[in-house]
Amino acid sequence: MMAARGWRDAGEACAFLSAGLAALHDPASLPDIDVAVERLVRAVRSREPICIYGDYDVDGTTGSALLLRVFAWLGAAGVTHRTPHRLLEGYGLHPQAVDEIAAEGVRLIITVDNGSTAHAALARARERGVDVIVTDHHQIGAERADCLALVNPCRPGSAYPFSELCGCAVAFKLAQALVKAMGRSPAEAKPFLTSLLEFVAVATVSDVMPLHGENRAIVRYGVSRLTESSCLGLRALIGVAGLAGKVSAENIGWVIGPRLNAAGRTRHASIAVELLTTESESRATELARELETLNRERQDIERAMVEQALEELDRHREDPVIVLARPGWHRGVLGIVASRVLERVERPVLLMAIEDGLAHGSGRSTPGFDLHAALCACAGHLAGFGGHPMAAGLTCETGKIDGFRAAIIAHALALGPE
Repeated sequence: MMAARGWRDAGEACAFLSAGLAALHDPASLPDIDVAVERLVRAVRSREPICIYGDYDVDGTTGSALLLRVFAWLGAAGVTHRTPHRLLEGYGLHPQAVDEIAAEGVRLIITVDNGSTAHAALARARERGVDVIVTDHHQIGAERADCLALVNPCRPGSAYPFSELCGCAVAFKLAQALVKAMGRSPAEAKPFLTSLLEFVAVATVSDVMPLHGENRAIVRYGVSRLTESSCLGLRALIGVAGLAGKVSAENIGWVIGPRLNAAGRTRHASIAVELLTTESESRATELARELETLNRERQDIERAMVEQALEELDRHREDPVIVLARPGWHRGVLGIVASRVLERVERPVLLMAIEDGLAHGSGRSTPGFDLHAALCACAGHLAGFGGHPMAAGLTCETGKIDGFRAAIIAHALALGPE
């Protein structure tokens, strides 16, 4: 069976099947991890205010919650978090957000699942005397982020042996290194750190990261813990979703992840962060039920958009990459609708919502087609983009949509069949 799936080396196949915590790599080889940890140790010991700046998807909310739990466990004071509103602020760290955080007296920001290309915001932070530690996993452009530390396994020249971590996993690696630097004993640290792998497993599956190498070990261990989660919020969400005693990687992707994402898609992602950090069982149940309601709203919107996308598909059925754009589509569910369409057509799909002269889009890809590399090849048609090989976001002027579609189709055709 393993040979039929492309495995030719028996040792690698055995490692894949038996991946355990020993497969987790030492965070010490991550770029700038030493600089980041030294600054954080100083901040924790001097009780300096710290702001965790996350993202509104599952990867960002779990990563933010993970770091909030770490700082609470270490006894840090004045740690806050901020997550941008998907529709009103959009992805990533923005100059205005830096100004608002600095006005609160914060001089240290840690990003989670964003920041590698936030050049304007990082320049503003430097002007305001704010240190920024970027933790991210997205692809990096030619211009290096001007920040105190850029902890990203995808950085050119990175010595870290595995480049396919999700953003929450990078935050976990930072946590590992910080806990060690703070002098916590292995006997004390290991139970706490391994409990956080529940978050990392949920993020890894939800962010569609490849389940091999270190990721497989993370997901295998994290899923085994989720059946009796130590997190009140996850336990409540699993119960409300009807998954008690039957959590798997598959229903993380199709049940747990969408419910956590529903907050950022239809309301505000801070709901998910609160769920993952609350120590109140009653509040956890209340928030889990709220997410269940929001998820039903999301499903209604999604169903209507899938039908509309399939109608649009008739005109592009032979295209090797599907690019569809339409006014009135809800930007918050473009990614999950793209996934649904991809299931039908088995080709990369990018969907864009047209609004005020701009098309905001989200794409999902198939194995073998690097979506981020494709967007790089078509960058001249885009106002902005970011992501990784399997998922990406983009912005395009409405007058350039047809040109972009032609360019990405030409790029796919030039690559030839997989």
